[in-house]
Amino acid sequence: MVMIKKFLKRIHGNVTMTFAIAAVPVIAAAGAAIDYSNAEEQRTVTQAALDRASLAVLPAIGTVPPEAVVAEAQALYTKGVEGRLSVPPPVVVDLDGGNLSLRSELQVPTRFLRLVGVDHFAFDLSAEAVAANVTYEVALVLDTSGSMAGSKIRSLKQAAGDLTRSLFTANRLNPWPEPVKVSVVPFAAAVNVGPQNASAAWIDGKAQAPAHLENFEPGASSATGNRLALFEALPGVTWAGCVEARPHPFDVSDTAPTADDPATLFVPMFAPDEPDLNGFDNNYLADSSPACTGPDAAETRVSTAQAAQQRLCKYRDSAPLGDGNSNGTVIGPNVGCTSAPVLPLTDSQDGILATIDNLNARGMTDLHEGVMWGWRALSSAMPFAEGRPSDDRNNRKIMIVMSDGENSYDTYDNFNKSAYGAHGYVARGHLGTTSSDRATVLGKLNERTMEACTNARAEGGVQIYTIAFQITDPATRDLLKACADTPAMAFDVDSNTGLVAAFRDIATDVAMIQ
Repeated sequence: MVMIKKFLKRIHGNVTMTFAIAAVPVIAAAGAAIDYSNAEEQRTVTQAALDRASLAVLPAIGTVPPEAVVAEAQALYTKGVEGRLSVPPPVVVDLDGGNLSLRSELQVPTRFLRLVGVDHFAFDLSAEAVAANVTYEVALVLDTSGSMAGSKIRSLKQAAGDLTRSLFTANRLNPWPEPVKVSVVPFAAAVNVGPQNASAAWIDGKAQAPAHLENFEPGASSATGNRLALFEALPGVTWAGCVEARPHPFDVSDTAPTADDPATLFVPMFAPDEPDLNGFDNNYLADSSPACTGPDAAETRVSTAQAAQQRLCKYRDSAPLGDGNSNGTVIGPNVGCTSAPVLPLTDSQDGILATIDNLNARGMTDLHEGVMWGWRALSSAMPFAEGRPSDDRNNRKIMIVMSDGENSYDTYDNFNKSAYGAHGYVARGHLGTTSSDRATVLGKLNERTMEACTNARAEGGVQIYTIAFQITDPATRDLLKACADTPAMAFDVDSNTGLVAAFRDIATDVAMIQ
């Protein structure tokens, strides 16, 4: 009996040992994912700390003693891993002229894979910040509509100014001529290309474009209905500098404007005087203007409200403007033209910062026009043409689109179907609809905006970042996310400090583009 018990005891022990041996690879395989995940998380934290430290101290190279740069890089790296790694690996910082490198060897112990002989993962990590071997052209496409007033516009100025200073400082040692050029493209309901460009070849100054005469009476000619000439006829008002969107598909392309194809020219915005009736907001001249009297008394009469809007005689001579006018931007022919003029690409940091500081917030929002003029500002083609060719492999074209609201276009149940804006009156069908339904119109405007983003990336070689600033409309947030090159380049922020942080992150990301 004793022998049988000893035998059974030995058999039990053998089974236990066999099971333990067989369980090792099972446990190791099951725990491998945990070990790998832990190692990858620590690698990501360490690499991010190296990257941020290297970029953060690059502007100081050459302006402070080398030992101070090294010490600051080490301190920033430590701050980046502190509290996130149980045993942060040491960092080695090397500074050679204008080149800075940080290196670290990360070893992450395993918990499960050590059962099969793998006791740790090893990573050789590094980051470099060097004098760039590329040039940067950046268009700051900034929403300056009325909803940006107050603390929002102040935060935007700080954020855009900080980004500008960071890019110029980081490229101080860049050997290329004009390594950084920035354009500022403020937009609201329209984009202002600058009244000084009234005589430019790309402006339709001879009333040749298809849309130039569309709001005037039948029989209007380039002599009687020239918009710039009508501005000259009105007292105290000059063209503010805004232009209409070109007809489709030129409104979503960078096709160079030429008189050989008048549809490619840019038509000065001229908001017609609307009828002396309720429901029409832009009424700044009397329908029975003294300027319309003549030998035929019937000339003073019009049969319909639409005819009253279309008549040209009321703009002649010195017909007074209505009350509440401020150079025609509250009511008048410049209505909707509230944004500051575009600053074309320039390497003048002072000029860029001054333009940003002078931004004001007023008007409505047209994202489509902002994106299109951001693309044109980066282009090597007219109207601005300061950009390098899109196939220049050593150049990066970057657009940063910031908005705090959705596209807007006021619609009305009258013969115009809408207020006058950068796309004219909706009744003219420039947006692909003549409906006065607001959702329909805004849907079409969103489509054009997305088409502009897609073409700028595909045809213009433009890398697009977007910032949705306190936007609650899901469709607009989705639009801006889709407009950006990647989801990681689309920022969604809900505070003024978040806006400043988003611009800072973009500046860091841009500085890493090689």
